[in-house]
Amino acid sequence: MVVTDITFVADEGYLERSATHLTLRPEGWSPVCRQISLAGDVPVLLHTHPNGSAAFSARDDTFDRTVGAELRRTAGSDVVVSVVVAGTPAAPRFVARLVTADQFRGVDVIRIVGDRVDIHLPDDAAPLRDDVHDRAIRALGKRGKRTLGSLRVGFAGAGGTGSPAIEQVARLGVGEELVIDNDVVTASTVSRGYGTTLNDLGRPKVDVVAEHIARMGLDTTVVALNQDIRTESSRLALAQCDVVFGCTDSHASRIVLSRLAYLHLVPVIDLGVVVANTAGRLNGWGRVTWAAPGAACLLCGGHIDPQIAATESLDPTERRRLAAEGYVPDLDEPAPSVIAYTTMVAAEGVAEFLDRFLDLHSHDGASETLLQLSAHKKRRSKPHPRTGCICNEPIQWGTGRAEVDLDLLWAS
Repeated sequence: MVVTDITFVADEGYLERSATHLTLRPEGWSPVCRQISLAGDVPVLLHTHPNGSAAFSARDDTFDRTVGAELRRTAGSDVVVSVVVAGTPAAPRFVARLVTADQFRGVDVIRIVGDRVDIHLPDDAAPLRDDVHDRAIRALGKRGKRTLGSLRVGFAGAGGTGSPAIEQVARLGVGEELVIDNDVVTASTVSRGYGTTLNDLGRPKVDVVAEHIARMGLDTTVVALNQDIRTESSRLALAQCDVVFGCTDSHASRIVLSRLAYLHLVPVIDLGVVVANTAGRLNGWGRVTWAAPGAACLLCGGHIDPQIAATESLDPTERRRLAAEGYVPDLDEPAPSVIAYTTMVAAEGVAEFLDRFLDLHSHDGASETLLQLSAHKKRRSKPHPRTGCICNEPIQWGTGRAEVDLDLLWAS
């Protein structure tokens, strides 16, 4: 469930209001119910416990049962969500539950997305495997390690940058990895793809990487989807993740990922590598981009070429014909790649992931890391959202709409 809007009750909507409790008049919440019903949304009750514990009180239970029943009836919903906001502004704590006609059902995770991602887990979260993750726990703390264990991390692509990122994130102990790729292992894959061997030629990359992670014997579950990232089923699967790594060279796929970050509030960490050999000199550049509400999307950052994206969406036979005639770019020529550089960019992306989810450093406000790999240089930048773009339109965030920009269609 995604919370996209909060409406505060007007002063006249309270029957009783003090530092420790309050009572609402029907006119305090009934106008909101009409809006919710028209929008087809679900009501959310927000309880505040300033400087208190993140737990539902007996008064909260009574309020949720009585007012919750009226909210369900007025809003035309089978369920109401109830949330407690506790602690302090510097260290807030949350707990949530679903309220139905006959029961309270706890919510496992609350995720707050912005410049960083705050994950709030119940106090009875799963225990840690201290034997395997001892060194990580010493570095990240038990709470940080427990956060990682609760996450579902998506990967769009399982190749040069995808396979090392998948392995590193699995070794960090995340709960689940979703890997989507419709390509197979070729001879050149083995020189760059972690977990691949020459015995895997012709096999789907996602199956090979899933088996590789399973052989580690850790607690990470891998869901492998051998399909195009641009399919509707891929989008829906990625929408269930806490974060997605973009490890694809496809501009059309990057459009899907870029929109996912805002329409579904699923942050995207997009990885890019360019390698060139000029007069015998190797040059390499890398990029790690954080796309999420509050940051520019991949299109505004200049990382999507609309012409190439449209070309990639053509039927392959038609695309080759148009390329031969000079109407569209030729996309069939393989790009140079070196495992050292793809691994460096993947590691930088995983470090970005840790920082955004575990709040490891004071942040500089930048959303991109640009790497001059051959010169061992790094700098940070902050592209700005364009007027009218989805990344600059908060009213569209979290709506889950599936329409694709640039008149591109979902792959069949």
